[in-house]
Amino acid sequence: MAEIKFIKIKKSKEQARESVDKAYFEENLGLKGDIHSVGGNKQVSILGTESKRIIKEYKSEGLCTVRFEENITTEGIELYKYPVGTRIEIGGAVMEITQLGKKCFKGCSISEASYKCALITECIFAKVIKSGWVKNGDKIDIIYK
Repeated sequence: MAEIKFIKIKKSKEQARESVDKAYFEENLGLKGDIHSVGGNKQVSILGTESKRIIKEYKSEGLCTVRFEENITTEGIELYKYPVGTRIEIGGAVMEITQLGKKCFKGCSISEASYKCALITECIFAKVIKSGWVKNGDKIDIIYK
């Protein structure tokens, strides 16, 4: 079953991301209270537990894998296999996939070692289409492909 494992919010640059049991996702803005909740196409970052396992298996740490932490961690679904424009319903919120993959920083030890970084292909970004509460354990439904 596809579900939410973790929700994380970063309130300021100085603070680390904080795990929360539930959070409010606001239409056209993103995760309420998150430093990146400013609108645009990269309002929410999503990564699966399966992708996180791949990242942990790298023999070195890259700039992205050290600095990047997603807002939503999923399990049981490979959202990166769905095209941009796919809509997903999670709890009371609806989000639309806007970007597949994250750009790698120059000088990244993972790319220099010729490893295929999971963040480049498996991280996704979404925008909030319908506001709502999302909590850990919520089911993920694909509502538009």
